[in-house]
Amino acid sequence: MTTSAALAFFVCFLITIPNFHVCFCNGINSSSSNHTHSNITCFQNERDALLIFKQDLKDASNRLSSWDIGEDCCMWAGVVCDNFTGRVREIRLRSPSSYEESIENDAEYEAYWRHKLGGKLNPSLLDLKHLHYLDLSNNYFEGAPIPSFIGSIATLRYLNLSGAGFGGTIPPQLGNVTAMRYLDLGYNYGYNYRLLCGNLQWLSGLVLLRHLDMSRVNLSKAFDWLQVTSNLPTLVELHLSDCELEYVVSPSSTNKINFTSLDILDLSYNYNLGSSVPGWILSLNHLVSLDLSDCLFEGPLPSGLQNMTSLRVLDWPYNHFNSTIPNWLYSLSHLESLSLQANPSLYGAVSIAIENLTSLVSLDLSGNQLQGSIPTSLGKLCKLKTIDLSVNEFSGEVADIFVGFSRCKSNELETFHSWGNHLLGHLPYELGQLTSLADFDLASNSFSGPIPASIGRLSSLIRLDLSSNKFNGTLPESLGRLGKLKGLYISDNSLDGTLPESLGRLGKLERLDISNNLLEGVVSDVHFANLTRLRRLYAGGNRLTLNASENWVPPFQVEHLILDSWKLGPQFPLWLPSQMKLDILSIANTRISDSIPTLFLPILSKLSWVLDCVGSYTVQEVLENHLFPSARRYLA
Repeated sequence: MTTSAALAFFVCFLITIPNFHVCFCNGINSSSSNHTHSNITCFQNERDALLIFKQDLKDASNRLSSWDIGEDCCMWAGVVCDNFTGRVREIRLRSPSSYEESIENDAEYEAYWRHKLGGKLNPSLLDLKHLHYLDLSNNYFEGAPIPSFIGSIATLRYLNLSGAGFGGTIPPQLGNVTAMRYLDLGYNYGYNYRLLCGNLQWLSGLVLLRHLDMSRVNLSKAFDWLQVTSNLPTLVELHLSDCELEYVVSPSSTNKINFTSLDILDLSYNYNLGSSVPGWILSLNHLVSLDLSDCLFEGPLPSGLQNMTSLRVLDWPYNHFNSTIPNWLYSLSHLESLSLQANPSLYGAVSIAIENLTSLVSLDLSGNQLQGSIPTSLGKLCKLKTIDLSVNEFSGEVADIFVGFSRCKSNELETFHSWGNHLLGHLPYELGQLTSLADFDLASNSFSGPIPASIGRLSSLIRLDLSSNKFNGTLPESLGRLGKLKGLYISDNSLDGTLPESLGRLGKLERLDISNNLLEGVVSDVHFANLTRLRRLYAGGNRLTLNASENWVPPFQVEHLILDSWKLGPQFPLWLPSQMKLDILSIANTRISDSIPTLFLPILSKLSWVLDCVGSYTVQEVLENHLFPSARRYLA
């Protein structure tokens, strides 16, 4: 290598060094071993700035307790420093959203809200001269305005204040942060607050912006929204869902609408964009994702859509398109998600050409007037994970579709809904090979025959709804192998025989509905042995006899209990007073001739409804009949 070449290589190396500064110490779960250079700690002035910032925050769950320990703020929860300089580069203090949390009771709901930060934002953040990243999303600042000083954090590239409970007018000073690449102010709204903005001129200075989300911001007076956003030269992703947008652009000005870099466009839940899809949207042939949900568009599906060949996501539910599904739609071979849900005037058949959508992962055609047979070629789309064809006029058999999916090299299908149609036929044995299936709903059709024993092989199944069909035969013992099942709904069929004891092994079952079948025989403690999570039991309209042991205490605490037409009497069930969470009770026609024991009075007084075969009665009406001999008419 020559001297000049070596010198050139060395200079290039020096130039690229700053690009390798992206190695951080993350204080969220870090320890001192995370430091590449153990002698690098945070600067005192930045530590002081963070402590002042913390003082003005409300922290009910003590999330920031680590900020009170140790000198090195780079080790504090939510603080990220540059590994080489020790400068604070990121503050990550988001809270989980309600969509990320599984909230099942009041205590968990209270803990979810206590985890949120509140209070106010202190301008001490201005002392963090190298701050690139600020995420305070999903906290709760009680409708306070976004502080204008954020517009003076010149180094900021990422700002996420979504769902954080801010209200009032968005400060135009945010437009001074010219380094901004990512800005999310969406979903700041509540009972008495909401973000709003009268014009968007302040956005014009954010020429490096790639991601903008202002969903749920009131932009009803921002008539410049389209001109401003379309002229952001690097904008890749734009979300303006439910912003009360007005489309006031004249046809001559649409030539000025550029969106040269835009890949993702979300204008859903805006009702004043016109009666038909604006032409400028259909001209964005490079779009990858287009969401126009619930914009009240009318007419046929626009033919201009066929030129958008790069589309991977097309979400157009809750509109008023009145046409058949055009054949050209099946040529959009890059589509991964297609939703035309709830367009009640969308009619006609689904073509066999749907097999051309080989990239499809999610398909939602529910809530339309589609008719005819569901093409068996649907079973060739082996990447499909979610299918919803519910509430249409589909008819014919679907067994061959399930057989088709069973032949796929990998089982991807997780959700299949086709309830509320006119489908018929038997379920094939091959159904048991769809082992990724978690949510299976065929309710309100005309399926018949036995429930195949192979259904017990659906090890991922969480919800199974076969209600309101014509299934017959006995319930397979293999149902007891569905260890993840939370909801089992098989009511209103012609199932007969005894209730399999294997149901007692379903330890995660929360809702069980076997009502209105022809089931008979004895039900014992074993049938409920592990049903500790059961909350709703609907089993009326069968000829079952409960034969529990004398001192039986159910392992569950149900809220709804419907056992009409069972044989429970003649004595009042001694286990019933153990159900302290009971809200709805129906034990009509159960041959109870005993009076209601005093022990049950406190529970009865808390019920919302006591139901019988004649009608429904409020608890007050029952109590007014003095409960005992006169109350037998509600229980006999």
